[in-house]
Amino acid sequence: GAHYDHLGFGPFGSRRPNPKELHPGADDNATGTAAVIELARRLGTREKPPARRIVFVGFSAEERGLVGSNHYIANPLYPLENTVAMINFDMIGGLGDDGLRMGGVKSAKEFPKLLEDLCEGTDVKVNPMNMLGGSDHLGFYRKNIPVLFFFTGMNNRYHTPDDDFETINV
Repeated sequence: GAHYDHLGFGPFGSRRPNPKELHPGADDNATGTAAVIELARRLGTREKPPARRIVFVGFSAEERGLVGSNHYIANPLYPLENTVAMINFDMIGGLGDDGLRMGGVKSAKEFPKLLEDLCEGTDVKVNPMNMLGGSDHLGFYRKNIPVLFFFTGMNNRYHTPDDDFETINV
């Protein structure tokens, strides 16, 4: 999952409120939404389907208090008791020397080894976060569903008109 909403012209949520200035939200959270779409595209074109059902969700109103993900939790497409994990992509366009921050690594006993195996042989550095983060995965976590929260960190463009495509590390 990822959220596709942002602040529009503000001023709600802006760190530089100017109601006539567009806040594009390239990192927060077009990057997460693009990742979900790309994963769906790649998995959808595989010759052999995944062993489990995978639900790709674009949430709205994350910036207004996780409204979309909480609505999904209350009205899931498939029963939550059949949901084995929730993977959330939020602000993943700033990968740098600090690596990828990963929340929820301890929410499932399998996750630490899984991440270690996935990163082996790559130059991607994964840093487990102590905090879980306040994004769309939070409601799933509160329902005892394991979560992984992909995040490349805060920056000074967060919730400003400067969060534009040119600043993204594609």
